[in-house]
Amino acid sequence: LDVELLHLRANAFLGLGLFTAAQEAFRNALAKTSGRDPSLLRAVRYDRALAYEQQGQRARARADYERLIERAMRIG
Repeated sequence: LDVELLHLRANAFLGLGLFTAAQEAFRNALAKTSGRDPSLLRAVRYDRALAYEQQGQRARARADYERLIERAMRIG
């Protein structure tokens, strides 16, 4: 599946409270980033960070947020 569909699937799983399935879909969406739309990848990573927060996994959420900020600073 492509990144956009995996992102939608992950968010659907979140809405159903299926956190493990959602995390797997997020992980698959971010597995191959070469040649993918950078703005879509940022949205996937941000939503994954929000999902981590909902699950109380603050360290993982923070790691995603920090990666987003780091990349934003590199872009300028």
